[in-house]
Amino acid sequence: MRCLAVFSAILVTSTFGYAQSRVDHVPDPATEPTIPLTPSPSDEIRDQPPVGHAKPEIVDPPPEPSSKLVGTGPANDTITHHILVSIGAGYAPMFGHLDSRTPVRNHVSGGADYFLDVGYGLTRYVELELHSSFSLYGSAMECPSCDAKSFDELVSLRYHLVQGVKFDPWLRTGLGVSTFQLRELSDSQTYIGLHWFELSIGGDWYFAHNFGVGPLVGLSLSSYLDHPSGSKTSVSGKGFIGINLSFDSSGK
Repeated sequence: MRCLAVFSAILVTSTFGYAQSRVDHVPDPATEPTIPLTPSPSDEIRDQPPVGHAKPEIVDPPPEPSSKLVGTGPANDTITHHILVSIGAGYAPMFGHLDSRTPVRNHVSGGADYFLDVGYGLTRYVELELHSSFSLYGSAMECPSCDAKSFDELVSLRYHLVQGVKFDPWLRTGLGVSTFQLRELSDSQTYIGLHWFELSIGGDWYFAHNFGVGPLVGLSLSSYLDHPSGSKTSVSGKGFIGINLSFDSSGK
């Protein structure tokens, strides 16, 4: 019995010592290295842009424009205070009525038109001018013995569309007085009235410093207030297509 008690004490003592040694060998979590859950990115991965974002590209700035193409200011003023003179000729067809009882085309056909313009530049685009024209008309089939002539005197404004170039396109409008003399054999009748509409479009190419040449087309309307008794005032018209020679006192 005594031997059994001694054996039990030895067994308990050895079991307790073995357990104590296992506790002493438990690793300290603070001293052991931590194993990362995800690998650290390498240098190549760090250099890649985030997902969904394009990597910015370095773009070279555009070259500087040539100094020849860069405007340095407005074009030279080639109109203000200039004296401008134009002469020209062309063909002028007539239409409408001299009065309520006299159709133009029953008496005369189209004819030659000659004109003279003298202008002064008010601004870099606008010219004030005096326009004079003289026309000669031949007979019509309905009146082979008829002929006519007309004279128009206008105050007009000419608008120059561009500046600083050799080609000078323009528009002109104005109003004034008109006379028309219709003759048949020894009889003649003179009509005097208002030239109330004028529109011309043209352009001059300055082949020299002071001289230019170019085409033009135009349309004018007149109403003759002084006409034979018993008739009423009507409207007559004149077209024009021709060429003119221009002179600029200061040049282009």
